Amino acid sequence: MKKKVKSPEKSFQNVCKDLHTVFGFLLILNVIAAVFVAIGSIGGFIDGTLIFWDYILMYMSSAIMITVFNYLRLIFKELKTSETPFCIEASRRIQAVAETFVIGGGVYWISSIILYGLQYSNALPTNREEVPIDATGILYIIVGSIIWGIAYIFNYGSKLQQESDETI
Repeated sequence: MKKKVKSPEKSFQNVCKDLHTVFGFLLILNVIAAVFVAIGSIGGFIDGTLIFWDYILMYMSSAIMITVFNYLRLIFKELKTSETPFCIEASRRIQAVAETFVIGGGVYWISSIILYGLQYSNALPTNREEVPIDATGILYIIVGSIIWGIAYIFNYGSKLQQESDETI
């Protein structure tokens, strides 16, 4: 009996289909988590134990990740119907993921420095002895910078693919 071998294009499309589903699921989970954080924070506001400023940063982080998961879902939706990973629309969306991480991470980082600085100086109420500095924004900027480099590679690859298609 002869074993059926899948073509690389078909395997690529199947992987993209699966990743499209995974990122769609992660997007939904992140939205649900943000809703539960909002519902859970109500009790903290009522009894006074909630540090409101921490929740602002959590919402910012959730917004960044919801945006990124949506872009990733759209990238793999595009790629599952494409014959090559080097298509212009996918490279634009990869660039958008990078921009979301870098800009969102920068805003998050600056906001965390300002909020924690205000808490440390007792300008904002806190029930902590020490106020930790949050490095999440820096991590977002680093990840975004790496993805930005990958976006340029995909952009270059899509231009080469387009030139190759035009010459054939």
